[in-house]
Amino acid sequence: MALMNGADVRYERVGHYSDIPFKLDKEGDNWELQQMRNKQWGTVTDAGNNKILLEGFSSNWTILGTWKFSKDENRCRIDHTMHDSNGTEPMNMQWECNK
Repeated sequence: MALMNGADVRYERVGHYSDIPFKLDKEGDNWELQQMRNKQWGTVTDAGNNKILLEGFSSNWTILGTWKFSKDENRCRIDHTMHDSNGTEPMNMQWECNK
C-alpha cells in the first residue's frame, strides 16, 4: 500500500468508466481510498499474497472486494479479482510508482 500512498491513482472499469481519480492516504492506523470526484471513500486492508481488500464504499460500488497488485517497471497496477456481475468487464487501477 505504501507504493500507492499519495499517488495519482486512475481507475478503469472496461466498457464503463476510465480515468477516474482516486487517492490513498493513511489516517492513523487505517488506510483510506477516496474517489476524488465525489469524495466517497472506503478502507483498504492487506489481504496477503500481493492483494488488498476494499471495503466501506456503498454496497452497490463494483470496486468493493479483493484486488491483486502487479508492477511493470515504473507502473503499478491493481486488478479486481472478480469481474462485474455479467463476468465480462474487468476493473483496474494504475499509477506511477517510482517517483
